[in-house]
Amino acid sequence: MLYWDQGAWDGRSPAGRRAGGRLRGKAVDLNGNRLLKVAVLVTFLVMGAGAVLGTLALRGRSTALSVERGEWPMEGGEPARRAWLERGPERPLQESWVQRLKDRLDAPPAVAGGRVFVGDRDGNLYCLDAATGLPRWEFDAGSEIMATPAVSEEMVFVGTGSGVVLAVGVDGRVRWRRELGDAVSASVLPTGDRVYAASRDRFLYALDRENGTVVWKHEMQGPLEVAPTVGEGHVFVPCGDGLLYALKERDGELDWCFDSRGYFRFPAAVHEGRVYLCSEFELFCLDVQTGMEHWKQPSGSVYYRSNLCVRGSQVIVCQGSGSGEGGGNTLVAFEARTGDSLWNRAVGGADRTAITATDKEVYVGTDEGIFSYEVGSGALRLDQRLRGILPYTLTVTSDALYTTTENFRVHCFRHI
Repeated sequence: MLYWDQGAWDGRSPAGRRAGGRLRGKAVDLNGNRLLKVAVLVTFLVMGAGAVLGTLALRGRSTALSVERGEWPMEGGEPARRAWLERGPERPLQESWVQRLKDRLDAPPAVAGGRVFVGDRDGNLYCLDAATGLPRWEFDAGSEIMATPAVSEEMVFVGTGSGVVLAVGVDGRVRWRRELGDAVSASVLPTGDRVYAASRDRFLYALDRENGTVVWKHEMQGPLEVAPTVGEGHVFVPCGDGLLYALKERDGELDWCFDSRGYFRFPAAVHEGRVYLCSEFELFCLDVQTGMEHWKQPSGSVYYRSNLCVRGSQVIVCQGSGSGEGGGNTLVAFEARTGDSLWNRAVGGADRTAITATDKEVYVGTDEGIFSYEVGSGALRLDQRLRGILPYTLTVTSDALYTTTENFRVHCFRHI
């Protein structure tokens, strides 16, 4: 396992042991000169002189990323936010690397083009190598990053606590910035030639993907703190007043609005003419074109505590009493067309968690670690304990699991 600390590198890999174990120093600061002091030294000792040229060229010319099938380039994995993959990583899994960053991470990483992108509360956007965890570059966004970055072939998009949307090239250089009226605490969404950003100033902004100019904006009745979803010609925007707005993608005109009489914590998901969303106590299925309610499922005396997964004909969510003494959650699956209950499985506690579904299993983060359960039977397939895990920061790809912990670390588990 490789371990890269912003102040230390722990050679628990064979190469690290040959190099004499732990090398101390500052790991990466591409805006200063600490890179030359340590990254070159580490690269010479561990990887050989040939890798140095690549390290020194990290801020060179931009090259487009190839976003592969089975990666996770944005929250929910795609603009429709279905949180679904064909398959997860092979078993058994081992901890492949650990990367310590500068501050706490409040959202799952994005993974695209063999790189891991994550932002922290101190406003640092990091690009890590997905195979080794080694930093490729670091960008200072100027204010806290509270959500998952969104990655396209040539740019990485983030919003900040100061109300700025940034487009950063895959080489770590800023392409454009757009100041909005208030904080952007939810993930932005690039799709087609637009980038959609929800702001606490009550506006949903459609920005030009290439230069950040405002194409259109639409004002809601309350602050926007949940990421938008795009599907079937609409942008679906959960609002702080309990309303879901369905805007026309081309011009931002309001098509319909649905009143949940609740509070949203997670984005909507869109699949085959239906839009699914949950407030704290109810799960809804609506018609994409009209907003008509097809069905709803109340959670009873417990909360809905995760994003939604739409897996073919099933909608899966985590509900429960959360953390603490007597706390615990349950994975629940509903039939997507009718809302009928299909199966459920008790899982560990977490006040807020991230789940991802594949064709065979559902991954869930809990206060004790990462677990997966077989769809239907609920049989346990993965039990990966991790102390201090932040359950809501789980990202699943077809070849690895990524999550973060309370001590500012990103952990990668893969089949080795």
